[in-house]
Amino acid sequence: MIFRDIKYFWQRGRRGWADSDVWSLDSYLIEIIIPALKQLKENHVGCPGELWDEKATNNECHKWQEILEEMIRGFKACQEMDKALWIKGNFTKEPDIKRLDALEAKYKRGMELFCKYFRNLWD
Repeated sequence: MIFRDIKYFWQRGRRGWADSDVWSLDSYLIEIIIPALKQLKENHVGCPGELWDEKATNNECHKWQEILEEMIRGFKACQEMDKALWIKGNFTKEPDIKRLDALEAKYKRGMELFCKYFRNLWD
């Protein structure tokens, strides 16, 4: 156990990801992306040019912050979808379909924005 932990720690330091991260790459990436998007939203002062609002005072990039928040909600919805399908380690036979549909809509919207603005995710 300790050997594997050291190995994975070394792999992450060396190449940015470990063999164990690939076992559930989607979950691993979500764990990284949500806090990174939050930091970008809270600490970034710029925004894509088409989202700059000249009429706004002291928050010209409010549209960009709203888009980043929608991306965050999309990734969180993905996490919640997984939780809704698994109860106590078992796949649930009767998931809440309405809840899953709502989460799916948030997830799809977040991914749409993530893809659209992927090249703008910089600080």
